[in-house]
Amino acid sequence: MEKTASKVFDLLVKNDEDVMGLFSYSLYRFQKMKFMEEFKTKHNVDRVPKSVIDNFTDNEIIRLDKYEKNALEMLQEHSFSLHLELLKEKIECPKKDEKALLDDIKSKATFKWGRAIGTSALGSFLYLAIAIIITFLTLWGFDFNLKKAGKAFVKAGLETTEKIEQSF
Repeated sequence: MEKTASKVFDLLVKNDEDVMGLFSYSLYRFQKMKFMEEFKTKHNVDRVPKSVIDNFTDNEIIRLDKYEKNALEMLQEHSFSLHLELLKEKIECPKKDEKALLDDIKSKATFKWGRAIGTSALGSFLYLAIAIIITFLTLWGFDFNLKKAGKAFVKAGLETTEKIEQSF
């Protein structure tokens, strides 16, 4: 980071992303402005002499760790209160929206039994029909002599039925 005209800024702020340093410097500036206002009031002057400001700066450079410590405490306190707010929101939010959420889930999860049974029956019927056609075409080829095919189909069905009955 480039050097600036402020010695204190250069000592407190390490780079552009140094939040702690920037916050520490703002606390220093606040204290400096407060000091200048008190000086003006106490000595009844419009401007604070540069030598007085330089003296203040030199004295505060020795105690920069005080600003860093205060900045850290304030940021931690703010962070803690922010976490508490977020936690409180997370706890309260489900209570408010619980009924709406349950209604939404119920509306999406409504199961239609009639439709499910109909779909299942249709699927089973189509599967059976396709299986019969494939079996018919495989066993007898593409020769559509219906008498022979019909008799063979019935005979095969009876034999299969007998085998099943015998296995029980």
